[in-house]
Amino acid sequence: MRPMIRFFLNIRFKSKLLLSYLIVVLIPIMTWVMYSFHQTNGFIAEQTKTNFQNIVLTTYSNLGQKMSKIENSFELITQDTTMIQIINGQYASNYDKYYDIVHKFDPMINALQMMNPEIKKINIFTNGDIKNARGIFMDLASLRDKFTYLSVVDTIEPVWIFEDGKLHVVKQVLSLENVRESAIVSLEIDPALIFKNNVALQFQNYGMLIADGNGTIVYQEDHLVRTATGGSLKEVLADLQSNSNIILFKQNTYPKGWDFYMYMDTQSHAISINSAFKSTIFIVLVSVVLIFIVSMLFSRTFVRRITKLNRLLSGVVADGFETNIKSDFKDEIGEITNSIGAVVKQTRQLIDEVHSSHTQQRDSELKALQSQINPHFLYNTLSTINWQAIQSGNSDISKLAISLSSFYRSTLNKGNMVTTVQYELENIRAYLDIQLSISRHSFNVIYEIEDHILEYNMPNIILQPVVENAVEHGLVSTMNSGDGLIIIRAYESGNDILFEVIDNGGGISEETIRDVLIHGKKGFGLKNVDNRLKLYFDQEYGLSFHSMEPHGTKATIRIPKYVEI
Repeated sequence: MRPMIRFFLNIRFKSKLLLSYLIVVLIPIMTWVMYSFHQTNGFIAEQTKTNFQNIVLTTYSNLGQKMSKIENSFELITQDTTMIQIINGQYASNYDKYYDIVHKFDPMINALQMMNPEIKKINIFTNGDIKNARGIFMDLASLRDKFTYLSVVDTIEPVWIFEDGKLHVVKQVLSLENVRESAIVSLEIDPALIFKNNVALQFQNYGMLIADGNGTIVYQEDHLVRTATGGSLKEVLADLQSNSNIILFKQNTYPKGWDFYMYMDTQSHAISINSAFKSTIFIVLVSVVLIFIVSMLFSRTFVRRITKLNRLLSGVVADGFETNIKSDFKDEIGEITNSIGAVVKQTRQLIDEVHSSHTQQRDSELKALQSQINPHFLYNTLSTINWQAIQSGNSDISKLAISLSSFYRSTLNKGNMVTTVQYELENIRAYLDIQLSISRHSFNVIYEIEDHILEYNMPNIILQPVVENAVEHGLVSTMNSGDGLIIIRAYESGNDILFEVIDNGGGISEETIRDVLIHGKKGFGLKNVDNRLKLYFDQEYGLSFHSMEPHGTKATIRIPKYVEI
């Protein structure tokens, strides 16, 4: 007995709960299953038939919409006066004829095929001058004795024809001068595209069949385990009707005289009676005797060990987390006990680590304070240089000191990673003022800024690497002549803000663009800008280049409009 108890204590806690649940609920579940089986079996069978009938109607409706859509597309050809003139008309010159084909007919046909991917091929049979001008224009005389011509010649409506294994829909393009000489347009349709996947069926064993007025199977899609494909329509229907598990629905569809069939094997949805009645009764009787005894045993087993664990946890805090909690059992309660013990031990270690971390935190705060001294020292020094320059009447040095101070102040941005468009542009102005002073104004700068975007936010130090690249690399060829130009633009574009940095240097090659933005071989700062923007926002944002060789380069930065709250 003791080995059995220990085995039970060592099995997984989940297994204990599952075993207890099965024993407690087995009796009512078995009784309910036996009672409801016959009721649900009939209900499911009837519901399956009703659901499938609804799907048949939906599929039939979707199929009709697809066919009507193709027929309506004929109006692009048969109701358009320009197309009628091109197909049935006479031309004074070949130039006029080919001009109409290329500039009027081809765009209309391309639009027709784009809107209707089911159309595989278009043929036009005509007596007009356009016949034989291209592969799709054929002589009407070649069609006169064929079934297609005889089917459509006495009607102005589209006619669906399945002939030689191909599906066509044909219609006349009426000639105002001679109705009997009217052209005929034939669209070859891909049956798989127009008839397949009209409805997402939740059934697996189903099939669909479409037959024309002559009893010829135009399309069949069959998913039955015991296939019913092959042979004539009469043979296929006889095969389906001979199976009592198959339900078959038929709809008289358009075109007139065509038939639409859908069928399903109901055997996979039926519930068969497999339970052994005597075994069920025996299990129920035994369960009634054992359920009380087993439930008491389980309850005592669970509660005793949990109570012990609770008693140990109650003394953990009072003992300063020095209590040793451990279990030799391998089930979930044993694992929880050992996990709690590990947590208590780690908590003791964390208490010790927190004490030492306070000292490290004070050291970090001191270093952070020291790191703020250098920028303030730099600002104070530049301010002194500016004041002394003013006192000595040297405005150039004063302006340079102010620009340098403004540049570093906006670059550091008090340690913030986000700035405003206004401050970013002020940073660029200060940077370019410094560059102009260094290069003795060897280039010019033009700013084209929309004022209403200045209050939006953006990441810090985005424009400066791009402008620096334009100055140091883009204007190399213009530095000596003094006619270099940089244009800084910032404007709104929908929900985005665009920055453009344009120079009139020698341009940039596609290879250099790849090296900069993809391989990172050149201009690491530029690749860093592009990566930052894509990580911060999304892949559609970032930096791009456009060469205007030999007249310069345009760098474009795209960011979304946003304001941080």
